[in-house]
Amino acid sequence: MTHHASSFRNLLPRLIAAQACYYMIVSVDLTLTGLVGMSLAPTPMLMTLPLSLIVVVGTACSFIAGHAAARFGYRPVMMAGSLTAVVGGVLSAVAVASQSFTLFCLGTALTGGYRAVGGFLRFVAAEFAPPARRERALALVMYGGIIAAALGPFAAVAASKAAEHRLWVRAY
Repeated sequence: MTHHASSFRNLLPRLIAAQACYYMIVSVDLTLTGLVGMSLAPTPMLMTLPLSLIVVVGTACSFIAGHAAARFGYRPVMMAGSLTAVVGGVLSAVAVASQSFTLFCLGTALTGGYRAVGGFLRFVAAEFAPPARRERALALVMYGGIIAAALGPFAAVAASKAAEHRLWVRAY
């Protein structure tokens, strides 16, 4: 499939930003899911279930997402995956606020669905890049992981402070 080079120049920064967001989400999943699972699980034996659900659902959805991308294209599959991330994140936040382990498991499972499509970003870059620039495009999109490593801790602190501020304002 041939795509116009100028449209790819517009797409590339969005792919890099999306890759950075993807890796920030993965980092948060790995860091917080076990800790939250430990605090919400009704028994210590279940504390890693939410993290396991991310992996299992992500693996199962990767097959489904791959077939869907081949049939419908990347855009609708990526949009559906992004929607699962938003819904999963909201459910997880509500679960933490309401101390619901079951709801937290559902939210993390949906996040696993997003992780199944987040890896497609590099394939989108390869498909849309001009043939002579494919390797460079792949490398640039993968640099999103480096951006995530650099900006992720700042984003986490900012989000934490925003949440604290909202809770403090709501309390008064």
